[in-house]
Amino acid sequence: MLLQFTVQFLGLLYLACVTFSEQVPCPIVIDVRQPSSAHVSCAISIPANSIDAWLISNKDTYQPNQPFYIYCYAGVLAGQARDKFVAQGFTNSYNGGGYDQKKEQLETVCALRATCTSTSTSSSPAPSAFVANADTTPPSSAPSSSTTTKFNTIDKSELPGDLDKSTATTIIFPSLFLSVVLCCTTVLIVV
Repeated sequence: MLLQFTVQFLGLLYLACVTFSEQVPCPIVIDVRQPSSAHVSCAISIPANSIDAWLISNKDTYQPNQPFYIYCYAGVLAGQARDKFVAQGFTNSYNGGGYDQKKEQLETVCALRATCTSTSTSSSPAPSAFVANADTTPPSSAPSSSTTTKFNTIDKSELPGDLDKSTATTIIFPSLFLSVVLCCTTVLIVV
């Protein structure tokens, strides 16, 4: 009786580990090249020299776990911009690599964004296409503190990680990783 209960409990625990999913807001694709360059369908243009100003003006517009895919010509400027996003607390920021090499994968992210933003009545805030320069002041696009913004979400496992592995930094969350390994190992030993 105790063995049957243990097996059933571990089976449910295994299912909980396998089906665990992290919901994140709809992804945003950012092109850090000059605005005249060809771009993927859902990309917003924020030249690399304007990233700092854009982050300051939009920091409160997006959730810290908002996925950002940042691309450029070859992935170098995208990697630098990604580091700035992470430094501002946007931990799901990814190097999307270079446009010519990663265009299809970036369009896949755009398709996932389209699906995500059309799944319910609320949506992620529309990306601000503000391009900063010395003559303008960034518009304030942050929601007011009295307004609660509701975000559409997508299962993080549906999204790719860094598309440019040469400059990717991997962060492993040890407790979650260990929990899944122990959970799955325990089930395999008992079964």
